[in-house]
Order: sequence, then structure tokens, then C-alpha cells
Amino acid sequence: MTEGLWERLCAMPRPHKVVDFPRRDENGELIKNAQIAMWVLTQGEQEEAAARAEQRARDLLKTGKPGESSLSTADIRQSDVYRNCAADELLYRACRNLAPNLKTPFFPTPGHLRQMCTVDEIGVLCQMYYGVQDELGPIVTIMSDAQREALLKQLEKDGARSPLDLLSRDLLIELVIFSASRRASSSMDTSSSGSPPDGFTSNSSSDSGSSPAASTDGA
Repeated sequence: MTEGLWERLCAMPRPHKVVDFPRRDENGELIKNAQIAMWVLTQGEQEEAAARAEQRARDLLKTGKPGESSLSTADIRQSDVYRNCAADELLYRACRNLAPNLKTPFFPTPGHLRQMCTVDEIGVLCQMYYGVQDELGPIVTIMSDAQREALLKQLEKDGARSPLDLLSRDLLIELVIFSASRRASSSMDTSSSGSPPDGFTSNSSSDSGSSPAASTDGA
């Protein structure tokens, strides 16, 4: 029996990248042989991380009865406390041990992460995570001018929108600007090699014998 696509997708190992842990020793040098793995969270892990972060932020910001908060979810999620909690929960799930397998989290618990890591270390780890997410995910965030040119030619040829579905919003905006600039350059080249634009008057009319209008200063 032929294995279905879903079964093959489930059997594939989750993409990951090995990164250096951003901890410096007593001499100010990054410690050696301090590598961990990072993988991109699934939708379910992302939802669980957000829910746990919100609950902890509520406990820290509680203003009503014990265990309750008068703040709305929107207020909670706009706070620095929530953003810090969200970083803890995200990194706890994304950072993995290299051995014996990636199934083991690098941090025993989110609490251990908070107690062991400095604010700067957590900030660097978060930047690493978003870099790994961009690199390993299907969404394209960076393209060279040559790649943009090739994509525009492909769109002109077949008109399919499927390649655009993989581009990030920012890259789509950049592609529109690049296309507009490309068209403007092409228009300028065409104009310079043809007749002068409408409204353009040459100064060569004085060579035909006609004289400029007389000045009225000496009248």
C-alpha cells in the first residue's frame, strides 16, 4: 500500500539548526562547545506558549482578588510582562538538547530559563529563533535584485500567483516598489531615445531669424 502524503509529512524530522549559546565566560569570551538545537514551533506549541504566557502575566499583574486580574486580554498582551513571559515560553519549547535526540528540551522548565539567563541572553536567543524561523520556514523574506527580476519575468510569462503566496508581506511590498522602479527606468530609456516629451520647447528657434520679444524697460 502506497504511503499517503500525510503519513510522509508526519514521518519527516522537524527541521532544526544548531546555534551557539550566547553565554560569556569570566574573560568576556563566548564559551566554547556550548551548542544547542533550535526548531520552529508547531501551531499547537505556539498556542500553548501564548496561553501559558498570558496566565503567568495575569498572575504577576493581578489587581483584584487572588488569582484574578481586572486587566483585559488586550491589556495583558500589550504589557512588557507578557512579552517577557512569551519569550520564556517560546524559548523553552524551541531550544532543544542535541543528544541523545531533539525531543528533550534544553531548559528543564521555563522557570529554570528565567533563573539562569540574563535579559540580554534571552534577547539574543529570541533573535536567533526568529532567524531560524525565517531560514527554515517556507516563507521567503529576502530576495536579491536578480531573484526579483527573475520572479517578475516569470509572472509576466505565466501570470500564476502561487509564487507570491510564499513571500512575506514586507517582501511583497518591496517587490511592488522594485517593479515600479523597473518600469520607470524602462519608460525613461524609451523617452530619451525617441521624440521630446510634449511641452518641451527647444531654444534653437532663435537661429531661424526670429528675434526675442523687445524689452519694455526703455519705452
